[in-house]
Amino acid sequence: MGQVVGATNSNAEYLIERSYTPQDMLATIYRHFEIDYAAAFKDYFGFPVHNLSALVVALMSFAAIHALAEELAGQGIKMRAMTFNIRYANPGDGDNAWPHRRERVAEMIQSSDVDIAGLQEALFVQVEYLASRLLDYEWYGVGRDDGRQAGEFSPIFYRKDRFRPVDRSTYWLSTTPEKPGSKSWDAALPRIVTCLKLEERRTKQNFWAINTHFDHRGENARRESAKLIAERIASVAGSSPVVLMGDFNCRRNSDPYRLLTAAEHAEPAFQDTFKLSAEGHEGPDSTWNGFKEVVPGQVIDFIFVRGPIGVRRHATLVARFDGRFASDHLPVLTDLVIDVEKE
Repeated sequence: MGQVVGATNSNAEYLIERSYTPQDMLATIYRHFEIDYAAAFKDYFGFPVHNLSALVVALMSFAAIHALAEELAGQGIKMRAMTFNIRYANPGDGDNAWPHRRERVAEMIQSSDVDIAGLQEALFVQVEYLASRLLDYEWYGVGRDDGRQAGEFSPIFYRKDRFRPVDRSTYWLSTTPEKPGSKSWDAALPRIVTCLKLEERRTKQNFWAINTHFDHRGENARRESAKLIAERIASVAGSSPVVLMGDFNCRRNSDPYRLLTAAEHAEPAFQDTFKLSAEGHEGPDSTWNGFKEVVPGQVIDFIFVRGPIGVRRHATLVARFDGRFASDHLPVLTDLVIDVEKE
């Protein structure tokens, strides 16, 4: 997968960095049949071709494009998911404080062309700013302190032209999950799970996008949080496909990771998209930089899937803007295919 972040200096660089196939182009055109071809082409490639209609007709007939698009549709829902801890707006961060990097965060999300994005540590002021910049997206989330606007959000942004919200809920990682602001075990802070059921407009297929942020101090809290998510997933999602995103504050050799990826508490278990990726992994073996340097071996941000979902690509994105990171975490990106015939 090409890394598109920071690769928009010219059209040539954009095309080199972005990985695409003719089939992907046609699928994009198919999604835009009610819009002119030039708009679809510009939407995909980032620059206009004013005579695209003539170009397409010269290459193949409208019927052939339609037939191929229908064939591609039968292969499942292709979408790109991101998890990204954007670091809360802390004035004490100095040069790395939110006002100095908010444009970088928005650019990383937008230029990565994601369909869904699970963010962590977002205060309401940060969510508001991103919503004002990411105009192709809607979002859902609540503040963890009161279930409204107080405290950090774990919001989910989704592309509104592709998905329609069907159901949504939030629960707390505690022994009283329905109580706003609750915390349990040895957790230092309240932690939440954002659940959003989306319908893909073209296929009418439903899936669940789930986003969370485990406690940074409580080892037992992280274990119990993993158990709670695994146990609740069947009642929340049923047999629907699930994409679980988050900052889990633990590595692959930890108990919480094992509890999520074992069938001990839920069947089927979650699977790590890093391990399922058909094209392997691109990027460092870390998702943490502390605003300084990428620290090897510190993978604590994950995207898991459950149910009939294939994984095409997986990447950890590294980009600096004027020598600085957009956040103290690195975003994780994965390209997924949901089988529409096996829900």
